[in-house]
Amino acid sequence: MDFVRSDSCDRIRNRAARSLGCDFSVRQSFENLGEHHRGTRARFTDKSSLVELVRVPAGDHAGFDLDEHQNAGNQRARRWRPTIYVLVVATYFLTVWQARWGYFFVLIFALALPALFAPIKPGAAVWIAFVLSMFPILRDWDERLWPNEAQLAGRMEQRIESAQIRDLALSLRSLEVHPFLAPWWLSPSIAYWSGQPGVAGSSHESFNGIEDSARFFLSEDSQKGREILEKRHVVWVLAYDSDRVAQNSAAILNEPLRREPLCRVLDRTPSQAPPFLIFSAQNPACKLYRVAAVER
Repeated sequence: MDFVRSDSCDRIRNRAARSLGCDFSVRQSFENLGEHHRGTRARFTDKSSLVELVRVPAGDHAGFDLDEHQNAGNQRARRWRPTIYVLVVATYFLTVWQARWGYFFVLIFALALPALFAPIKPGAAVWIAFVLSMFPILRDWDERLWPNEAQLAGRMEQRIESAQIRDLALSLRSLEVHPFLAPWWLSPSIAYWSGQPGVAGSSHESFNGIEDSARFFLSEDSQKGREILEKRHVVWVLAYDSDRVAQNSAAILNEPLRREPLCRVLDRTPSQAPPFLIFSAQNPACKLYRVAAVER
């Protein structure tokens, strides 16, 4: 700038002195600035004290604003920190109560990590904790990407078994609705492949169906098993590994194992199956029975 009127210098001096009044040398320089008769002109160059005073304090004023913004952000973070802690603790105890809350606990815990690490001042400690927390994940990736011989054999066995169950499930396809009963952990995949509804399932909405399927497989009384099939309008029954089904059913019902549960009869001795269960097909994975004379 080339010329500044003396009355403008007064306004500049007063505003700058109020905003930067904490610096005594700057305030004194502004007070001495523009002390000329009103209406006269004062010439200043780029090297003059006015330009230096206007340029230098501007950076100081920006620094003051930045500090205030950071302090406000820290105060907001401190206000939200107790709420985050309460959510983490609440979802943790809900997960202990019911495992299905684990998804919410992991999500909230991941979102709360910045707030949990905020009190740790050294940045190196935060990075060390982060690297250590990655070890279990890296170990799981290592087992999945480069499995050992036992793990690889187990995967191949599981794939072969799934393919065999799928082949048997495809035989259930029909334009009519023919519900089936199978172990609860196999029911979702069988329902997907066959297009037929299953009594049991893996969701929390299938608790009643899971209980009925467990009572059917664990029952030694064929008449009680038939009542369950009639109540659920079951047309097909799939028998799986009897040892696993019996142990799982006993755990669900909190009852002791029976000597000759229905699941063992259907799995190992199809010829001794109840008359209302007609043996239809089998493969190394499971056996298929058709329910006869079920009341509709």
